[in-house]
Amino acid sequence: LGQTPSWGMPLCLCIVVLYSVLLRAAVGEQSADEAQASAGPYVAVERMDMRRILMRVPENAPLPPADEEVMLDQIEQWKWRVEMAAAGAAVLVTSSQCPHGLGLLPSTLAWKGGGHWRKWPGTFEYSTGSLISGSRLKWSAIHESQACQGASGIKILGEEMKGTDLEGCQKKCGETAGCEAVDYYKKTQWCIMYDRPCLAPDKSHDGASSWKLQLGPEGEGALHADFFTFLDAKRYCQELDACRGFSYSGTWSDQDRIAPGVPRKVYFARGSTVMPAKGGQKWYSYLTKDNPRANCNPEGAQFDCPANPYACLGLSIDADEHAIKQAYRALGKQLHPDKLKKAQRTKEAVKQAEEAFRDISESHEALRDPGKRRQIDQKLRQLRKQWEEQRASVQDLYIKEPLVTSLEPESYPGLIPHAQEWLVHFFLPQNDDCKQTKIAMARAAADLGTGEAERGIAAAGGASAGRRTLSEGDIFRGVIREKSLALRTDGAGIAEGDTHIALLVLSTSKVKLFILGEELEMTLSVDQPQGNEHRLSMEGKERVFNGRFDRTQPGWLRGTIAEVSRRDHDVSSFALKRDDWWRDHHFSNGTLIPGMRTKPRLYGAVNCGRFPDFCKRKGADPSVPKRFPQVRMLFPDEVRFEIYRGRPLGREVFAFAREASRAPGEVQALNSTDLQTMQTALPSLWLLYLQREGSSSSKSSSLDCQLCRSVLPVLRRTAPRLRAAGLQIGSVNCTAHASACRSFTNADGTEDDADGLPAGTPEWGTLRLVEVGSPGGDPPAPGGPPVRSFALWDQQLLVGDAGQSVLISAVEAAASMAELMLPRTAENIAQRSSAKAEL
Repeated sequence: LGQTPSWGMPLCLCIVVLYSVLLRAAVGEQSADEAQASAGPYVAVERMDMRRILMRVPENAPLPPADEEVMLDQIEQWKWRVEMAAAGAAVLVTSSQCPHGLGLLPSTLAWKGGGHWRKWPGTFEYSTGSLISGSRLKWSAIHESQACQGASGIKILGEEMKGTDLEGCQKKCGETAGCEAVDYYKKTQWCIMYDRPCLAPDKSHDGASSWKLQLGPEGEGALHADFFTFLDAKRYCQELDACRGFSYSGTWSDQDRIAPGVPRKVYFARGSTVMPAKGGQKWYSYLTKDNPRANCNPEGAQFDCPANPYACLGLSIDADEHAIKQAYRALGKQLHPDKLKKAQRTKEAVKQAEEAFRDISESHEALRDPGKRRQIDQKLRQLRKQWEEQRASVQDLYIKEPLVTSLEPESYPGLIPHAQEWLVHFFLPQNDDCKQTKIAMARAAADLGTGEAERGIAAAGGASAGRRTLSEGDIFRGVIREKSLALRTDGAGIAEGDTHIALLVLSTSKVKLFILGEELEMTLSVDQPQGNEHRLSMEGKERVFNGRFDRTQPGWLRGTIAEVSRRDHDVSSFALKRDDWWRDHHFSNGTLIPGMRTKPRLYGAVNCGRFPDFCKRKGADPSVPKRFPQVRMLFPDEVRFEIYRGRPLGREVFAFAREASRAPGEVQALNSTDLQTMQTALPSLWLLYLQREGSSSSKSSSLDCQLCRSVLPVLRRTAPRLRAAGLQIGSVNCTAHASACRSFTNADGTEDDADGLPAGTPEWGTLRLVEVGSPGGDPPAPGGPPVRSFALWDQQLLVGDAGQSVLISAVEAAASMAELMLPRTAENIAQRSSAKAEL
């Protein structure tokens, strides 16, 4: 090239430029792939064991990399580590050694099509008080000679103050929730408070001035202040490296915390010290936390690694020898410095890996020695006892209950909309009845479940779990247990410390094994069946797997593992279960049956000893112990709840939950036109609720509203059973359709109604059994009663909660009786008529 400068230099430059372009393209492509792998959709989550869930992603969607810490947006308070990801699913494990507090929720996230996962950004923990001290907030002038009064976009708070100075005006604003700005009129000594500053003050009379609150210097710990929705405030703080939390005054509703709501002034802080509010103003804060979930291991440095060898191995103090061995082997393979990839092998990364590996090695050695382990256990139990005594008033009764979800102030608004009904226990940890109710809640959750059978999804295709052959595309998921042959036994279960794996059948002669972030292709061979049993062998470069299908559990493949160099010496065992989810249970393949469940039934618990202010806002005041235990059935879509008033017994809580969460039917709203149509039809039997729209000053109107809240829901959930027995369910608004009510109430005009009013007066707030129609379908005779009507209760007897509970029980008993009578009513019309008379 040196001999041909006329074209050599341009050629060199061209090569260099081309290389740089290709390099940038490659780097850009790699960055895009990395960005894609840090977030993605999922379609279902399944609970695997006390600490693990299986997250399934759509076909061709990205999986999170192994050892990545991730968040599921729908349950953002929990942090997960990716233990293994392959073949369309990832095994996620929580850092807590106890049940992760999600209860039955994970298996129901697929009901609405799943959600999104992303790299763990940190989350927040709720606290009362402010991260911004009074000294960090100061007043500054919006305009020293003009006021905001009448400006658009601002709201006056409270009443105008008279006879005060500017300092008193600003002090009053500081004590008022949500106050961010004031107008002060010096000549008249008037003060007006606003929820936010105006942009352009324009009132200049009576010595007007306008002022706003703003943060002081950043050196005092204040970062930024502005108007944000709750979701935007969380996102902003997560993206700001120096942010340690945010504070606000007043109350943000649950609805505003889960959806874009009304913005309010938010103060972001670089410090994490929460200070009590002064002057009576209520302040609330959300502090950034790496993982605020409760842990079975107590909190504190004395319980963390390296002081606690169990914590170094990711185990609780109750772990047995086998779990210790398995945890050490699994962590040793993951954390060994030699496992670092070349791109990650920096000096600092190698040092951290060596320290982590040293911690688990020393912990394993300490726990292998019986004498040392005895001393460690004794010390930890003593420390744990002291810790539990300090936390006795806030101890979580449900910390080891796997079926009930822990509901906390920061997670409550986001979790409640996931279910059609929530059976929630508001409890005080030291209350004996609350402890008994906890047992009852666990029984109800185990017996009733989520309502999957009521969901009405018809699966496409038949189940293939029992098939005892391997086909191309089959996926198996399971575990390997090193230095143990226990998993080869029929029915053997998975234990803590087992290594999770996945197996993909590529063809009749090849399979791919996914283990610890590696993909290993293996040769598959299947022997001719001996009797009714196939035996198979999977051989790789170093190990050979020999197994068969489980005789007692269809779909399970079990066997032993040996080194290729010593095929006759088994050293480990494996257990794999066929994964048929893609084939038979994908939510989009099913056909929704009308009238069936679209949301699950879930179970939760709120610790009122730990969150007294939150429980008080929900109507369960911890300062009134007689209100506990309190069990409620929440109906999020209807924005209402029913309170359980029975004893803390499993069978009674179960019965309440079963009846309160039955799938609702239709209660038809009838008017005068409907009645005229029904009069000329064949006779039909109706159960009607008569209601009216009363004024707020009417005592009877208030009673009607109470009954309406109880009667209509119970009629909806009993309607399907009553209708199956030939009884129609309806309601009539006696305010809008007074003539229809007159025809239903005292139709013969010979008796007074329950209130002693003249005959024929519209009756309301009652339930009546009504027969309407004519035998031949002809119009009723002139002057004859259009219907036959019987009052089923006197509304004056159903005052208060106790009366309403009696009413609900009576209607549900009638529905149960109708259900029992149904087989007889289906035989012939005569028997159906007889059943109607009995009912």
